[in-house]
Amino acid sequence: NIININKINKINDYHILDPCAGHGHIIKCLRKRGYKGNIKAIEINKDYEDKLKETNIYGGETRVFIGNFFDHINVGIYDLIIINPPFSQIEEFIEHSYTLLKSNNSKIICLMRLSHLCGIKRGRFFETYRPSTVYVLENRPEFINLVGEYKNENKNMNSIGGYCFCEFEKPMIKINQSKIKWLRF
Repeated sequence: NIININKINKINDYHILDPCAGHGHIIKCLRKRGYKGNIKAIEINKDYEDKLKETNIYGGETRVFIGNFFDHINVGIYDLIIINPPFSQIEEFIEHSYTLLKSNNSKIICLMRLSHLCGIKRGRFFETYRPSTVYVLENRPEFINLVGEYKNENKNMNSIGGYCFCEFEKPMIKINQSKIKWLRF
């Protein structure tokens, strides 16, 4: 619902980046929904490289780079950056992602806790980097641990607070309010 796969499949040279690719779950989701274009995956953990390369079985080409996202300096080439960052570094990931986006009609979609939208410091950040739309997840997602298993055993992790995807646009929007939508999955 956030990404119009039919629309982006019609655009030649549409570039997607997943800078915290992990086991490739975001990439698999895009592929299963029909995205056929190229995706660049960056992951800091070399142990995940084979899992990421397996996403090619769903079609398209996923180029995998093992390294630190903040060392990535391909400025101005991405149409869409989808981030599931370490929650302690959300601001840094959004700021760096803006430098990598094409100049117009490009987006960042970032998964975060709803509580991340609160607070004085974060409020100042979101005054500068204002999301165009906040997609509140009606159901809490299950997260994957470092060995690729769902974290069901840690009920506190998934039961506290809610989650959302924030969509940021380039050029940055100049409005005082963001839209809020609810997503079922």
